Amino acid sequence: RGSKTVTQRDQAIEQGMRELWMSGTILAGEITTPPSRYPQHEAQPQLVKFAEVVGLNAIRAEERYKAAEQHLLVDPDGACSPHAPYSVSPSTIDRVVALSRQSGRSIAMHVAESKDERELLCNGRGPLAETLKTLGVWQDSFFPWGDDPFVDLIDRLATAPAGLLIHGNDLNEREIDRMASHSNLSLVFCPRTHHFFRFDPHPVARFLARGVRVALGTDSRASNPDLNLWREVQFLLRHREDLDPDTVIRMATVHGAEALGRLRLGAIEPGRLAALGCVRTTASTEGQVYRDFRDQDFEPIELEY
Repeated sequence: RGSKTVTQRDQAIEQGMRELWMSGTILAGEITTPPSRYPQHEAQPQLVKFAEVVGLNAIRAEERYKAAEQHLLVDPDGACSPHAPYSVSPSTIDRVVALSRQSGRSIAMHVAESKDERELLCNGRGPLAETLKTLGVWQDSFFPWGDDPFVDLIDRLATAPAGLLIHGNDLNEREIDRMASHSNLSLVFCPRTHHFFRFDPHPVARFLARGVRVALGTDSRASNPDLNLWREVQFLLRHREDLDPDTVIRMATVHGAEALGRLRLGAIEPGRLAALGCVRTTASTEGQVYRDFRDQDFEPIELEY
């Protein structure tokens, strides 16, 4: 990104939004680095833009925090995102959470993406620690966090009006239970990105069993072949037979709308907006319908809302 011109960055954003729209996505949570320019077309998805705050260096963290403050002032739908517990300090996380509370906006954060992240937070060692030292951004006072870092982090994020925890690949039973105790928190599961990194099987079924709201995401083109959310649905229908197909559809629709606070989207009900698509089928049973969901393209048929 740093090597691109402003025009190239603008074109990349427009291309991504077009890809979302053409594949049937009408609402997305977008991690943004303000100032960024987004096109204004009638035919485009709604975006909840989370201004990313990143930096273990105090100067960098302050710069990104001020940009997030400004983002919330100029974007009525804006939100904020401390990047991850390995890339921002605990004090910066607390500042961003406080900003979220003051502004009444939601917050998003990448959490427990890998076992390396747990080793860093619990012990201050491991591959992530070595990477931070190689980059020259290591701070002795920031790591380790303590004996129960993810429970602590979940409780911190839960003080925001609403929170999205992205990934959650390595959360354990106790941490999942703690997340389930906060109804304002949602998990964002990115199936094909999870597969790309060859992580252990995702505990998504345990999140769902505890009543955690789970929405689907794509993460980014850095780890995903496209931004087509229907492909995430199909991946789960093919590879996670332990998940109820109806729940998988909800994860891509109503759960995502609820997680992003857009309660008029995501379901076919009175009072909701009718942004519909179709999957062609000759099915005569429910099982055959889900088979066609697994194998057939999603075709947007009405995206005016």
